Amino acid sequence: FDQHLQQHLKYQTPQYLHEAVMAVIKDDLHQRAILDLGCGTGLAGELFKDLASTLTGVDLSAQMIQVLKQKNCYDELFVGDLLETL
Repeated sequence: FDQHLQQHLKYQTPQYLHEAVMAVIKDDLHQRAILDLGCGTGLAGELFKDLASTLTGVDLSAQMIQVLKQKNCYDELFVGDLLETL
């Protein structure tokens, strides 16, 4: 799925988001608690893991969360609606 997103659909939102955040924080690389809402298969989480003191993901799809568990990138994962989970 990740390969399809990146190669066929040219999905680059996680990279753009990471670049934007890095432009703002510049050299302030202190670790932060990061919440990835709609984490999908964790493409953003993989990019932000080095900046995270804790990395938490939330997604509606239990199947996506199962994929993420295998990647072992997130500290906590939740299946659910964003508003209800928050």
